[in-house]
Amino acid sequence: MCRDKEIFVKRRNRLLGRDNNTLLALEKLTDCTITVQGGTVAIIGPYKGVLKVMSVVKDCMSNVHPLHLLNSLHLQKAFSEDPSLKDEDWSNLLPVYKAKTAQKKKKPKKQKKPYNPLPPPQIESKMDKEMEEGSYFLTMIEKKKKQTQQDKEQQRARSDKIQAEKRALPYVPPEEPVVKKAKVSKSDDVDIEKLKKKVSAQKKKLKKKKSKNESTALD
Repeated sequence: MCRDKEIFVKRRNRLLGRDNNTLLALEKLTDCTITVQGGTVAIIGPYKGVLKVMSVVKDCMSNVHPLHLLNSLHLQKAFSEDPSLKDEDWSNLLPVYKAKTAQKKKKPKKQKKPYNPLPPPQIESKMDKEMEEGSYFLTMIEKKKKQTQQDKEQQRARSDKIQAEKRALPYVPPEEPVVKKAKVSKSDDVDIEKLKKKVSAQKKKLKKKKSKNESTALD
């Protein structure tokens, strides 16, 4: 009865109602015991009540709201209890509810591509692109030169960018180094005897060297 599982679940929940209130109201109006499990409805009760429950379930699955059906059942029960309307035709007194057809969403039409018996063109490879550009026939040396030139240009661009960033920064003067003054010895006292000894020792060394040189020259 339902073309889609989601629609079926929604309509079944509508039949049950919140906290099974709709189902309990249907049981009271028809004097039947009803249980719903999956896609099955089990009914126990009098024959006329069972027929009424079956019609309600079918109409509910055909997209008629169960509250409208319960309203019509409630009116039928009131008419049956009234002695003046008990034996009369109720078709003119009962409201008629029509099933609403759920509108389908229109799918956008796909535009058909023109028929082409030929296979699609092959994707150009890297070699084909190089041959079109003329770079495939360049030698390895020329390729290396080209690469080095590109690298130099990139390096220049980077250095220019760094210099521009440095120039944009505010000028901060460098800190001048602090020159420590050499300590001058304040003691002016000179030991004269030590100086005399040093001078005499140096003279003796010079005499010994001269004597050795003269002896070697005579030999």
